[in-house]
Formats: sequence, C-alpha cells, structure tokens
Amino acid sequence: KRIAAADLADRAERLAAALAALGLEPGDRVGVFAPNTQEHLEAYYAVPCSGLVLHTMNPRLSPEQIAFTVEHAGDRAIVVDASLAAALAPIAARLRGVEHYVVIGEDPERSIPGAHDYEALIAAESGAFDWPELDERSAAALCYTSGTTGNPKGVVLGYDNLIAAGDAGAEMEALTSKEEVLAYLPMAWIGQNIFSYTQWMVCGFTVNCPESAITVSADMREIGPTYYFAPPRVLEA
Repeated sequence: KRIAAADLADRAERLAAALAALGLEPGDRVGVFAPNTQEHLEAYYAVPCSGLVLHTMNPRLSPEQIAFTVEHAGDRAIVVDASLAAALAPIAARLRGVEHYVVIGEDPERSIPGAHDYEALIAAESGAFDWPELDERSAAALCYTSGTTGNPKGVVLGYDNLIAAGDAGAEMEALTSKEEVLAYLPMAWIGQNIFSYTQWMVCGFTVNCPESAITVSADMREIGPTYYFAPPRVLEA
C-alpha cells in the first residue's frame, strides 16, 4: 500500500509524543530492532527529530552482541518488531537500563512481558507534538560496526553528518523527489541509513519496503526502482 508523506508525518509526530509521554528526554537513546517497514520509517523520522538518539540494531548479531550494543549505547527504550521479539526476549531481563519495550504488530506469545503496543501508543496521542529546536551538531544516531574483529564499536552521527552525506549523494546522482527506492538492506548498516532513509528525508522520494527478506527479488521487479544501492555482495550475486 502507498502511504502519503503527510500521513507518515502525522504518525511520526504521534510516536514522538508517545515516547515523550513515557518519560524519554532529548539525548536519550532509543533502540529500533525491526526490518524495513513503514514503522521503521516512522521511527527514523520521530526519534532524532524529537531530540532522541536513534540506535538501529542489527538482527543478524548474536544475542550476546545485541546485549552488548544495547548496554553500551545506554538505550532507555527499544522499539521491536513482533517478528523479532522472540529473539530479543531471552536477553530482555538482563538489559536493566531498558525501561520500555514497544512492540510493532501482533505478538501472540507476548514474548516480552509488560511491553507497550506500538499502535496503541500512537492512537493515544493527539499528534500535537512540540518539535524542539536542535543543534545540527548534536547526536542524531548511533550506528555500530559489524563486530567482525571484536565487540561492535559505536559511531555517533550528528544531524550535520547525515544530512551532508544525503546531500552529497543526491547531488552526485542528480536525485529528485520522483525516485523509487527499495529499502532492503539491514537498517543497522550506515549504507542503508544514508541511501534509503536519510536521502528520503533530503529528497522527498518514495521508499519501498519489501514484503520480506525472501521476496526482495520479486518485489524489485514489481517496483522497478529508479535508484538502487547495492553493496559488492549483491552485485557479485
């Protein structure tokens, strides 16, 4: 389904208000453990724009590595997709710094006791959120390396870092608001952050999220992206 920018912005504003109502304050870190979905786009909009710091988590990491990054980042809240909640559940009890879990979608197993329902939080807010004035050099996101040579290392990215990278790519490729992009790579990777999400905010083009990881090829044929970002492994395949 197509989602208008105005509708997504309204839901992001409600999400920002909901996170503030939970007691989160500018500078607090919010982990997002989810595939590329509409809700992930909403979080990418709402979290940094409200002064919180976005920590996109890599579902490919082991539970021990995930626990390390969450504790190292100092996340106070985690937004998790129901499809990944069971993977997070075994380590949730030890993540004592995490005060709130917000689950996207139906989780019949109630994998994480006491978790908030994403849609219920958004529905409870009016959307009248007072967006703060932000210093462009302040932290907007926290990305972690893959951890191939030890524990993953956190990299702090300011608003100016992200916007400058988005602007540079848009200028080099002459991107416009008419592009169709497929967001299919892990959000925890800085490449996906920049080319599918930050540039979306800079250019105003359309981000398409695949139905699942195994349908990417079929989804790409259906969408026909005008701008496609691929790492070496994808090109080799």
